[in-house]
Amino acid sequence: MRGLIVLFIVSFFMPNNIVTYAIFSLLVVINQYWLSMKSKTNMIRGDIIFLAAFFIIHLLWPMLILLLGVEYRYSDVGVLNYLSQISFYAIFSFSLGFFIASPPKNRSKKVWSEKFLIRYGKNLDLLLLVLLTTFYISAGKSYFLAEVYKVGGSSDTLSGLPGYLYSIIIILIFLRITIISKTPDFFRSKNIKLFKVLFFTFFISSILSGDRSSVLSLVLGVLAFVPSSSFKLSKVKLASGFIGFFVLMGFIRVWRSSSLSYVNLTELLFSTVLNLADSFRVFVYANEIVNTEGVYLGLTWLGPLSGLVPFLQGRLVYMKILSVDTLNSPNVFTLYRYNTLDISGEGSTIASDLLINFGSFGVSFGMLILGVIFKKVIFVNPFKNSIIISFTAVILIAFSVYISRSTILYPLKFIAWGAIINFLVYTISSLRTNE
Repeated sequence: MRGLIVLFIVSFFMPNNIVTYAIFSLLVVINQYWLSMKSKTNMIRGDIIFLAAFFIIHLLWPMLILLLGVEYRYSDVGVLNYLSQISFYAIFSFSLGFFIASPPKNRSKKVWSEKFLIRYGKNLDLLLLVLLTTFYISAGKSYFLAEVYKVGGSSDTLSGLPGYLYSIIIILIFLRITIISKTPDFFRSKNIKLFKVLFFTFFISSILSGDRSSVLSLVLGVLAFVPSSSFKLSKVKLASGFIGFFVLMGFIRVWRSSSLSYVNLTELLFSTVLNLADSFRVFVYANEIVNTEGVYLGLTWLGPLSGLVPFLQGRLVYMKILSVDTLNSPNVFTLYRYNTLDISGEGSTIASDLLINFGSFGVSFGMLILGVIFKKVIFVNPFKNSIIISFTAVILIAFSVYISRSTILYPLKFIAWGAIINFLVYTISSLRTNE
């Protein structure tokens, strides 16, 4: 904590430019990582993963532009300095919120019997089997061929019923992982053969669909509670897996956009990182929109919030209570860039979403709150907490990268729907096991 404050104070006496903010942002991340090495947690460090992704998205391109003279779609040094400053304060605020928050108490409220966990898991597996089959039928072959990306336009592949089924499938998978984590041997648990088949089926189909975000989230979700298990990896295997995963993400990008006729593994590795960093363009759009139109005061949050109730968002748009143009920040940025929404969207980033809604102060405050939330979930012990608390922890770990290139509200729907699904499955499982 002292080191963090010292870094912040010293930054005021350094030159006001990209290098300063990039270096001090990196020092904050390293400080967070160094202190995390001294902490014994039951989860992989989602806070480190989040900060690393945030740094890549919001600071990597400005550094490359200034230090290496790399050509980019935007090169106004004054604006890049300003956005780098916002990014530094955002990273500092997140780390500050993380360290000032107290860890969860991890008080056990219930002893989970093996009989109940097995019944709960089987119910989830059955539901997952039905919904996954329905999803594949309703999504059609275009989902497996990544046509939504190859044609470069919009698609209804994951809208309507397939879109809702997709979200529920993700929730069921992470709920199942949460239940498995409540047993002593994480990967050696019995009665999970069907889940393994369903998980790998969905994982492979996500690769074929070109959905890198799902692939990344599934991997992080599975690894969430690994430190609490007896499953161990050597440093060589860990490094090989890390590099292999980045290459896989590069392959998915090539597959969904062109052809696999020629692939350079080195280019795949670096293109994955640079493609993630390219979301920085949205941060530039957000700054331009705020300068010309002012802040939206949370207007683009109404869409995601109404989306917590199935079909409510569509109904509100139909009744013209909500406008598609401002339904969420990705729509705002896409409309700003192309003057139409009938194309593949521009996406968003967490800093861009906060900036367009609440200005630069809102970015820092939002990141402070998020840092507190991450502190509360990183130290969650799956054996001493309720299913939904452990599930929330898995969700935030799974989406720790995607939140950086999305919006701060992105995980909210999964957590809210997960709580409802957990209540229903928990009730049914309790009746059948007399719990």
